[in-house]
Amino acid sequence: MRNFSLGLFGNLSRSDQMGFIFQNFVANRLIEKIANTSKNLNFWRTVDRAEVDFVLDDNETVVPIEVKYSKLKKPEITRSLRNFIKDYAPAEAWVINLSLEAEIEIGKTLVKFVPFYKL
Repeated sequence: MRNFSLGLFGNLSRSDQMGFIFQNFVANRLIEKIANTSKNLNFWRTVDRAEVDFVLDDNETVVPIEVKYSKLKKPEITRSLRNFIKDYAPAEAWVINLSLEAEIEIGKTLVKFVPFYKL
């Protein structure tokens, strides 16, 4: 609907829009995965404008999810995701990207880099 309303439906030639389109694709995939579960899909933003794209929440645990439309060569964590991890200490966090599959630990949080096709 977003692309249609902007006159971009079927037109993926504008590279400046690909990040938004990819994020929308990931959101739709996450919504499909949590259908008929107790999980909710939210986002996180501070007054200082730090944000995490998505947060899966089931009232007991949270999983912050960053979406990166890029072929990451190595694990990279945004400042916003680091702040979320520092503030909430989730057991797990995800970085959905085009190709990198890896895991790193930040404190007690396991950060999983997940290629979108394994979502």
